[in-house]
Amino acid sequence: MTDGFLYWIVGVALVWIYAVQRFNTPPSNRLTTTRASYYGALGLYLGALSFLFALLGGGVTSSPEILAFLVEAEIFPKDWAAGSDSPLEFLPGPLFAALILTNLLPNTRLVVFDSWLRKVCWDAGRIPRAARQLGAQMWRSNFRVPPVFQKAVERELRVFPLPAPDAEPSEGLESHWRKLTALHVIANDWSRQSIPKHHRGQAGGWELPQRLRWKAYERIPRQLPEEFDHLNVEYAALMPRARSVLELRAKARQGSVDDSFRDSAVAELERDFSHRMEELYRAFTYFIAEGVLQCEPDNKARAQQLRNLGFEDIDTIERPALSLNTLAGIGFGVFLLFIISVAVVIRAGQLLQMGQLAKLGDVNLPFTAAMLASIYSLAVFAAVYPKSIWIVMDSRRSGGRRWLGYLFSGVLAVVLTALTVLTFNFLLVFDFAEGVRAIYWSKPWFWMTFFTGSVTAFLADNYSDKKEAPRWGRWAEGAWLALVLAITAEFLVYPSLQVLDAMRVDPAGLPA
Repeated sequence: MTDGFLYWIVGVALVWIYAVQRFNTPPSNRLTTTRASYYGALGLYLGALSFLFALLGGGVTSSPEILAFLVEAEIFPKDWAAGSDSPLEFLPGPLFAALILTNLLPNTRLVVFDSWLRKVCWDAGRIPRAARQLGAQMWRSNFRVPPVFQKAVERELRVFPLPAPDAEPSEGLESHWRKLTALHVIANDWSRQSIPKHHRGQAGGWELPQRLRWKAYERIPRQLPEEFDHLNVEYAALMPRARSVLELRAKARQGSVDDSFRDSAVAELERDFSHRMEELYRAFTYFIAEGVLQCEPDNKARAQQLRNLGFEDIDTIERPALSLNTLAGIGFGVFLLFIISVAVVIRAGQLLQMGQLAKLGDVNLPFTAAMLASIYSLAVFAAVYPKSIWIVMDSRRSGGRRWLGYLFSGVLAVVLTALTVLTFNFLLVFDFAEGVRAIYWSKPWFWMTFFTGSVTAFLADNYSDKKEAPRWGRWAEGAWLALVLAITAEFLVYPSLQVLDAMRVDPAGLPA
């Protein structure tokens, strides 16, 4: 193994170690979404930083002036980057790039980009949006104390003057306090695993797999100790207020409290108690949502578990418009489609003795397929992601189609494509200048990603005013996108490629 290759390995390892720490700050981030989404978002962040590390390592080595632009003057004088005392005299480019992306990052212009990149990856992994959305869905749902927890809840409520559950008004303070107590019991059962004893008999109608999986929730309070302790402290602090309010309401029902006194002092006490109880109820639903996201394998199991816990109205879990699984599926599909298609064409060229087709065998198939998979996944990302962060880009929230938004998605897809081409070609030969030249020779293909991004953004707004698209809708949209790309390839890409082929023969005036 050469020293140069070892520098790259050590450098990227250091970048990853620091990147994982930044990405998981605060540590509760990993519990606010599903495991798959969290590790997918982390992988996206590490991959983007790896590309940046590779480009920075090659760029600093090829053009030391980049150092003076990136690093603040307080760290290195501007004339030090290219002078005889340049840091590059002491550290190879890869190790210096690792230094910039680790210890020196807060003192470079890249710190803003790193913050933005983390936010993008958090959004792509729905951190912490997944837990917030699920908690909000639970808060809106009609909650009923599940049979398996009823005895434990009644034990907690025996010190409060409450009527029988059947006699309580569904929207009264008594009913809300009973529901909040039930959530408190559920959350604490995760810690104690003793209320109720799920491993004995058919507890509350739960089947054996459900009772066994319930034991996995024991780790949630340990992983979120501050949040769990805060919930218990707030609940304990609210108990005396609850006892006072509920006693006054019980006396009022018996007619032993003067109406004027009740209308003045008690009404204000009830409003304050109701507000604090609602806030704590929201906090408990958020905490339980975090546990369900971590311990259940898929959305179907999560919805079923929430129904088991008493949230009756939850039939399905809200899904993101664009998930990492979707992007990975698109990339993997493009990868396989390209390799299979080229292999078939090469074989056909060999059988038919067509030399032009057989020459495709000289193409680096895995490299090209991986680059195309990344390019078209990023084009779809450019089409959908801006809609989730900017209201003006989303027709559902802003009303009407956003034509400038479609243009922006196309341009963003081209920018991401150029960066991808630069990165992949640099990694192929570890020559930064060669990566820049690859952008020039690949520019006709940018039309394909431009129209992929803009047309996909346009199609994403179809049926925005309807609950569900017709069955044939996806097929029709796919055919339309394929037609647009075919026309683009025939009338824009192919003629431009012919011009570049002619330039390759006579490269006068082209960059060396």
